[in-house]
Amino acid sequence: MSRILLKLARRRAVALFTACVGLFLSSATAASAETLMMPNRPTLTTVNTVVWGVTTQANGTAYTITYGDGNSDNGNVADRSYIAFDHTYALAGTYTAALTIGAESATVVIQAFNPGALTAEALRGVNINRAIEDGLRYLWVNQTARAANFPSSPTTTWTGIAGFDGPAAGLVTLAFENHGYKLPNDNSAPTGLYEKYIVRRGLNQILNSLKTLNLDMQPAGSPCVGSGAGPDPDGAGPALCVGLMVNQESNSAGNFQFTHSSYETPFAASALGASGAPARTVNEVPGTNSAGYVVGKTYAEILQRVANAIAWGQQESTAGSGRGGWYYALNYQSASDGSTVGWVMLGLLDAEAAGATLPPFVRAEWTANALVNAINTDGSFDYQSNSNSASPSSVNVAKAGVGLQGMFFGGLALGDARAQNALTYIGNRWNEQNPVSLGTTQSFICQGGRFNKGCGYAMFNVFKGFKLYGISTLPGVGRAAGPGAIPADDWYADYVDWLLQFQTNPTTQTGGNWAAPAPNNLGFSSQTTNEAAEAALAELILSPVVLIQPDPETFSSVGLKQGNPLSINPMSNPVGTQHTVVAKAESSGGQAIPGVTISFKVSGRNATTGSGQSAADGTVSFSYTDAGNLNASGDDNIQAFIGQVGSNIASNTLVKHWVVAGAARCDANADGKVDQTDLNMIRAANGQTASGPNDPRDGNGDGVINVMDYRYCQFRLTPQ
Repeated sequence: MSRILLKLARRRAVALFTACVGLFLSSATAASAETLMMPNRPTLTTVNTVVWGVTTQANGTAYTITYGDGNSDNGNVADRSYIAFDHTYALAGTYTAALTIGAESATVVIQAFNPGALTAEALRGVNINRAIEDGLRYLWVNQTARAANFPSSPTTTWTGIAGFDGPAAGLVTLAFENHGYKLPNDNSAPTGLYEKYIVRRGLNQILNSLKTLNLDMQPAGSPCVGSGAGPDPDGAGPALCVGLMVNQESNSAGNFQFTHSSYETPFAASALGASGAPARTVNEVPGTNSAGYVVGKTYAEILQRVANAIAWGQQESTAGSGRGGWYYALNYQSASDGSTVGWVMLGLLDAEAAGATLPPFVRAEWTANALVNAINTDGSFDYQSNSNSASPSSVNVAKAGVGLQGMFFGGLALGDARAQNALTYIGNRWNEQNPVSLGTTQSFICQGGRFNKGCGYAMFNVFKGFKLYGISTLPGVGRAAGPGAIPADDWYADYVDWLLQFQTNPTTQTGGNWAAPAPNNLGFSSQTTNEAAEAALAELILSPVVLIQPDPETFSSVGLKQGNPLSINPMSNPVGTQHTVVAKAESSGGQAIPGVTISFKVSGRNATTGSGQSAADGTVSFSYTDAGNLNASGDDNIQAFIGQVGSNIASNTLVKHWVVAGAARCDANADGKVDQTDLNMIRAANGQTASGPNDPRDGNGDGVINVMDYRYCQFRLTPQ
């Protein structure tokens, strides 16, 4: 939260081997056809490992698989979309398995660990990474019509969540993106197996299902904001702009013309925001539900239009407790529904983290109305807001997690009594004590009679709320400390323990989900079970563990870089614009380390924080917009940390100068004078497009940096 949904899981760094167990891309030789293998993964010497790949060659083609330990298998391809083998490694070590089909060959690195040689902490870390890979494999296997649609179909999906078909593709795609599988930020073809055949096709499924929605003025303001998304002339009738929504329900009656659009649309926002490809355009699907409207548009513009539609859908009624919230249908003008709000918070926070703009009225309306109307004095959060804090409305642990997210979105500090009450409420019910004995009857019992662990909807909403606020321990969890540095009452470790204990058949070719017999299965919610959606929730909660310590000395000296883009004038920005920094985690040997949580802190003119998970190249980007006085210059200090803000692995500190427009003309390095250094920077940028109307290198302000700007600034050198 992204930023896209924030997965700030604890990183247990144990220097055991010189290779990192993480998420990497497999490689394949270039040829007319293509063979790809699963991502690199860890395993244990005592368990079966499913080694698998795919090929675009025809079924019946001969194959050979070598496991890197002297063993091999061969035969003919029976299902080219899932060519899977069972293998057990007898000895610990790093092995390169290879799948050869015809003229095609692909490899994957498998690191086998002897569990008897590992500490309890390290073994737990390996098992977390195993669970992640086996869960993603389950989601691969269980694509709808996988074999029939591979490889030609540009879309893919999974069985819909009962009554809500739209979220399935968005939720599963988001799970893959959250583990580092993203798309190129242009229209080039992705090369990794999951990137090419899950993320690309899952996003295409979402893009093809989007519908246009004419957005008009709301009592609280215009929902049409953001670059390229409105107001625009292509809306019909009185529309201010065109929004985009997901609504795949067939029934409609009265105001339920968009039956579950508020429930379904946020998943599109989250998946698009997490794609890592704002500049990519829609060119593989016809935009069936939008009559081609989305074709040719960038992901960034589509995401903005989706966010605008969600903003338009906020309840606008001036009467009743629902104002400022969301109901199942966009702009239904009724109560604010707590379960809908949970998904809306996810979508809006992820969209905003990816660069979308939210209309200013959204937070104001939410905070002043629906939020306060649904919070109860005991820390619970209403299913249907009722403006009576002493009268909880169908409350449970899941809704309390939604309430925390809403408080964060509304800007409430963690020290606020209402946020603290929510923590107490959840902590008291963590292990599902008798709800009646606690004074509030729980409603909407999840599958198997559970309110927290084992209820995916509850676990995910609590996870989101706690991670947003940076909560690490919670009284009432009752989990003993360890292994390693895990403290007592670590709620996240308790969730991970449960997910590791009850993952179903992860070592089988079809396993890796969370569908054990009740009461140990992971139910989706009180209303339904859906194995794909449940696995996606588990994958969103789980985070890979780094088994190599990032090098603190390297990180402290060159761990953080800045610029827009990084190569252009990194020291100064016009006031009110966006700035991006990039942190990188690497080992002492220079190896990039994926799966590390890196946090950012900005102090000075702006005060903000953020965090993200390092990608395969070890990097995390963080962007923020200057919110200082637009009539005055000022500076920021920016620093990154491995783990939480303030951890003992800190990066170098960067300084960002914010310069008032006009005063910065020609002063490319923002040192308060125009000299030969500035002219050299202008010459170096010759032919580039200016970063904006206030780019100091664009002396004549025509939007292009060229020799005319050099000449313009030559006549404006500061007297020596």
